[in-house]
Amino acid sequence: MEINVRRNYRLLLLIAVILILIIVPFLLWGDDVNEWFTSQLWFEEDGKLTSGYRGAAALVMFALLASDMLLPVPSSLVSTCCGLFLGFSDGFFVSFAAMCVSAAFGYILGRFFSDYAKRLVGDREMSALERFQGNTRGWWLLLLRPVPVLAEASVLLSGIGHQPFRRAAIEVLIGNAVVSAVYAAVGAAGGKSDSMLLAFAGTIAISGLCMLVATRRARAREEA
Repeated sequence: MEINVRRNYRLLLLIAVILILIIVPFLLWGDDVNEWFTSQLWFEEDGKLTSGYRGAAALVMFALLASDMLLPVPSSLVSTCCGLFLGFSDGFFVSFAAMCVSAAFGYILGRFFSDYAKRLVGDREMSALERFQGNTRGWWLLLLRPVPVLAEASVLLSGIGHQPFRRAAIEVLIGNAVVSAVYAAVGAAGGKSDSMLLAFAGTIAISGLCMLVATRRARAREEA
């Protein structure tokens, strides 16, 4: 175990740096972004969204979710508001499309910094990361889509480790669909705060189930 830690400490350092770069903005500006977003809720007195602001609300929520890779955006809250303001179908579409834009940007950003990361961690550690990313039985990118911070970090590592784009896209599309559907449904149902934890647990459970099914199918193809 000690040998493995010594061999991979640079790779662990890279992961730690990525996590720090994502967490620090949340600590510095997360409350400000959350306060700004909640101050922009366009309701009429009866609690419904003013029709004239529907398009503006959709644009603001799309922009926030699409920039989630760079900004400390409360993505679960925004996705829930997509369903609350726009209804399930439109809310799902806005949330899903924006999350896919954010993930694509993160993957491209990771590929861009791949050479810098290789110089930091070394060829051997980078090869280990690429082997892990290429493992057809590991659907960690899908499983981590509902988890704040780790969702962004996993996409960046996917790009850095040169995970095949098609494989990364499949995992992200499934994961984003699950997350967007659950939170949009919660929002469309009223978006009560006590349902957020259940929504988070639901996204983890559904993503885990998708991961299990995909892993078993990959194993069956290998054994065939």
